[in-house]
Amino acid sequence: MIYSAWTTCLTDFVEEGVRQTIGLGDRGFEFEVFKTVSFPKVIMRESEVVHSTAIAPVLHLLQRPAFRNVNSEFLNALEDYRKGEYGDSLTKCGSSFESFLKVLCSRKKWPHKDTDTAGPLVEVVLGNVSLAARRGPAASRRS
Repeated sequence: MIYSAWTTCLTDFVEEGVRQTIGLGDRGFEFEVFKTVSFPKVIMRESEVVHSTAIAPVLHLLQRPAFRNVNSEFLNALEDYRKGEYGDSLTKCGSSFESFLKVLCSRKKWPHKDTDTAGPLVEVVLGNVSLAARRGPAASRRS
């Protein structure tokens, strides 16, 4: 990701490797072809703190091929936010969050349906993760 001194940053290319085999007579050659699935986009940085602690790490994670749809929905939400279309931005953020939960549940092999909405997906995640174990010492001092 490229950052500017201005209030924008440029995301990276997102590429996906695909293995292919070509047969020539009794021999075959296997190689990997990289396909660009997302081109760089300029996004706004409204707050340096929010950008460095939330947006940049998410954009880095979403470059993985498994998160292609999540990435697309999230970038569309950021674009709507930049345009001041906050309702559409919030809707697309919700869609991105739901898509992320579906990828997470699939990768962890947690039971869910492709038609589940965010509510049931959050219940699946919370049923499989102990938040108390992840709170750490700072959270216990607040209690």
